[in-house]
Amino acid sequence: MLCSSPNGASNEQRTNGTNETGVPACLLELLNKTMPGTKARRSAPPPCSLHSIPSLSRNPRLPPPQKQLRKGEGGEEGAEMVVRIRLARFGCRNRPFYRLMAADSRYPRDGKHLEVLGYYNPLPGKDGGKRMGLKFDRVKYWLSVGAQPSDPVERMLFRAGILPPPPMLAMEHKGGPRDRRPIDPMTGCPLDIEGLTIVDDPNTLDGENGASVEETA
Repeated sequence: MLCSSPNGASNEQRTNGTNETGVPACLLELLNKTMPGTKARRSAPPPCSLHSIPSLSRNPRLPPPQKQLRKGEGGEEGAEMVVRIRLARFGCRNRPFYRLMAADSRYPRDGKHLEVLGYYNPLPGKDGGKRMGLKFDRVKYWLSVGAQPSDPVERMLFRAGILPPPPMLAMEHKGGPRDRRPIDPMTGCPLDIEGLTIVDDPNTLDGENGASVEETA
């Protein structure tokens, strides 16, 4: 006679790894661990919050930006620096004063610069001081190594004779010379000056001295 276990399963069923329902004991044990209400219940995971996800939080902590090395800095070939020749503003609100700077294009307008190349004062003083001063040799040097001037600086260098005129100023007027012949106020057609007799004295009446303003053709 087979003795039964407290769970109701016989020794033979335990040996075969099955119970009365025919379910394997290993599967039944796994179900008992995962089903609620059992002693072997695992603790529930903590609730997930949007703030715990870096990509969905309002102020995610981004990694610090890597320093971009310039060419020849740190013994490695870094990002190449594009030099711009531009104006940096100084002075108060109503009296601006500009300096011509050679600076990295990634820096702000009034930020760090490489060299001061001149100045420009749009409001000269009462003493009639110079409005613009340039270091011609240094400006030509930066232009020779590939520095790009801004639009206002390009116009300044054109007036100083360092750069050729901009494309818009170099364009010629199209359509030929302008017609400057006088217009007849009655008809609106241009008058032929060669066919007119002009009186020297405008106060002379018609018929006097045989001179009048009329067409001879």
